[in-house]
Order: sequence, then C-alpha cells, then structure tokens
Amino acid sequence: MSSNLARNIKDDGVKNMEPNLIHAAETGNLDEAQEALNINPDAIFETDKYNLNALQVAICEYHHEIAYFLLETTNISALHKDAFNRSAMTLSIQFGGEKLTKAVEKRANEEYQILLSPEYNGGATKFSAPRL
Repeated sequence: MSSNLARNIKDDGVKNMEPNLIHAAETGNLDEAQEALNINPDAIFETDKYNLNALQVAICEYHHEIAYFLLETTNISALHKDAFNRSAMTLSIQFGGEKLTKAVEKRANEEYQILLSPEYNGGATKFSAPRL
C-alpha cells in the first residue's frame, strides 16, 4: 500500500481513507478506483513500494474488473516495468488469462506505436510514462 496514503479521522473517531487507486486495485474496489481517478486523474502515474502501477497490481491480485476498467477508461501504461522488470503484459500472461492478456497486448501495441513513431522525441506520450 502506498506510504503517502492520506487518512482522515471523522468527528466520530472512525478512520476514513481517501480514495487511492493502488489501494482500489489491491482490494478490487471499483467505486474507490473511479473516485480516486475523479479526484486525481494523475493517479495512473502512482506506484507501490515495488514500483507496480495500478494496472499491474490489479492483474497480480486477480482483480480483472479493475484491470479492464483501467484499460478502457485511462491511459495507464501497459509497458511500465516494476522493480522486478515485469510489465503488465508479462503479469497478464502469468495471472490474467487469455482475454485480459489480449486487452493488455492491445494497449502495449498502442504504446509501442507511439514510442516507435518518427514524431516521438522521448517526451511524454498520452500514456502514463513506461519505465522500459
């Protein structure tokens, strides 16, 4: 879980976590994922202590609904590599099944097309920055 996870304490003493995309991917909470992205669309750039982005976390935790949601509604990178040099593509082959692997492969191909295009000059793309 992200160390910068903000916590609030309501007047009644109940701890209430602010929406966090990594946490939503860990727990499979689609409502939290949607709310986290509504509050901060740049949450797709956040990573956990192992440098996994929310897509990678959702795949590893078998929360495929969250993975599909991220692929369909955000520009989260499928090429980003974690601390162990694994991309979402690698993880989807191991944990995701054929349908999810095809969806991740489609996103990865879109990213590669941008990275390999003559117009790309090493700057930002529409996808969250992959660490290759």
